[in-house]
Amino acid sequence: MPEIGTCTDTTCDDGIKELYECHCCSRLVCLNHLIEHVEITQQNKRQLDSLHNELNTVINTLKLIVEQKLFTIGHEQYLIDLAQRYLEVPDSSIDELQSIFEQVNQAIASNRSETMVKVEPPLSETRNCSCVCKCNKTNMDSNDQSPLRITPSPAESVVHSNATIDTDVTEESVISENAGYSTYIDHDYTDVISIDETIKSVEFICPACTLILRDPIQLTYCGHRQCQSCFRWQYGNLIKCQQCLETTSQNQVMLDRGFKNDMQTLPIECSFGDWIGILRNYQTHLDQYHRNPICEYCHRQFSTVSNLNGHKLLECENIIVNCLLKDFGCDEQIHLYNIRNHYWSENHQDSLTRIVQRMKLQIENMFMSSIQIDTHPFRSPTVVPVDSNIVRFQELFEILNIRQDDLNISNYTAQERVNNALFQCQKKSAKLTLSLL
Repeated sequence: MPEIGTCTDTTCDDGIKELYECHCCSRLVCLNHLIEHVEITQQNKRQLDSLHNELNTVINTLKLIVEQKLFTIGHEQYLIDLAQRYLEVPDSSIDELQSIFEQVNQAIASNRSETMVKVEPPLSETRNCSCVCKCNKTNMDSNDQSPLRITPSPAESVVHSNATIDTDVTEESVISENAGYSTYIDHDYTDVISIDETIKSVEFICPACTLILRDPIQLTYCGHRQCQSCFRWQYGNLIKCQQCLETTSQNQVMLDRGFKNDMQTLPIECSFGDWIGILRNYQTHLDQYHRNPICEYCHRQFSTVSNLNGHKLLECENIIVNCLLKDFGCDEQIHLYNIRNHYWSENHQDSLTRIVQRMKLQIENMFMSSIQIDTHPFRSPTVVPVDSNIVRFQELFEILNIRQDDLNISNYTAQERVNNALFQCQKKSAKLTLSLL
C-alpha cells in the first residue's frame, strides 16, 4: 500500500498525496514525479548507451589509424631489407638498383615532410568529410537510367551522400596544403548503399576507400580522382594515387566540382523501403525514415546509420571473409576490418607469387602456340591447357589497369599495387573469391 504524505520532490506542491518509493533516488514521491523520474532515468540510460557505442566507434577508428601507421612502418622496414638484399647480390642490374634507390628516396622524403610542423585545419574544414565503403559490380546499362538497388551486406558501400552540403573549398582551385593534415578520425560514416556499377561507372568510385566519391578531387599528374577526405588523410607534400601509385604534389590537386555535380543524379532505390530517388536526396531520406538501425551480424543497435557503418567496417567481430586468393592456397578467414594487414602476410604473399608464376607460364604457352600457328598454318596446333582462374585473374588486372610489367612480385611497388587492387575487389563483396570473378 502506498504511504500518505507530502511529495519530497522540491518542485511538487505541499498537498497530501499517495507516495511511492523511487528506485533511482529512494525518495518518497507522488505518482506524477515517480513517472517523471523513471522517464529521466530511461533517457539517461539511452544517452549513456549511445555514448558508449560512439566512444567504442572512435576508439576503433583510432586503432585503425595506429594500425595504418604500423603498417607503413612495416612496409618501410620491408623496403630496407629488400634494398639490403640488393646490395648483397653482386649481379643486381642497374634497373633494379635504380628502382629500389628511388623507392627508398621517396620514403625518406615522405618521412621528412611528416616531421615538419603541421597546421591542423579547423573542424569546419573537415565536418562534412566521409569515408569507408564498398560498392558491388553493376549491371546498369550506359543508356539505362533505372534506379540502382541499395542492398546492405557486410562490405556494403557507404555512400558519401548528403551531397547538397558544400565543402569549405569554395573555388575549383588548388586545395590548401594544410588540408593534408586532417586525420581519418574526422571522417563521418554515412549511409550504406550497394551500387551495381558497370565498368563505365567505376569512375564514380574512390580507389582509396572504395566508396562513391565525396567532394572529388583530381590528381593532375595522373588524372585519377579520390575523395577530398581521403586526400586529407595523406600526410606530406606528395599525394600517392591509390589507383596507379603515381605521386602528385599537393599544389597540383584540384577540387572537381563539375564531376561532383554529375554524380548527384545517380538513381537510387532504398532497400529499407519503397523510396526511389537520386543520390542528392538519399541522406535526407535516411535521416527521416531509417533511424536506430541494427547490425544484422551481431544485432547491436546504433543511434545513426553512420555509427552502424563505422561498426561494420572497423570493429564487427561477426563479419568474416575469405581471401580473394582462397582457390590458390590462401585459405585463411579474416575479419573484414583487418583485410589490408592480411594482404602482407607470408601466406598471402606466397599465394600471390604462385599466381604470378602460373600467369607468366600461361601467357608464355599461349604466345608459343600463336607462333606455332603463324609458322605452320596447316599443322594442327598444340592444345594449350588454360587455367580459368588465371584467366579471370588476368581480366581482373586488365580492369584495374595493372600492366604485365607490374608482375615482378619481388618489387615492393608492384606488391603494393596488386594488394591495393585486391583490396578494392575484396571490399566490393565480402563473399567473393577469385574463382567467382
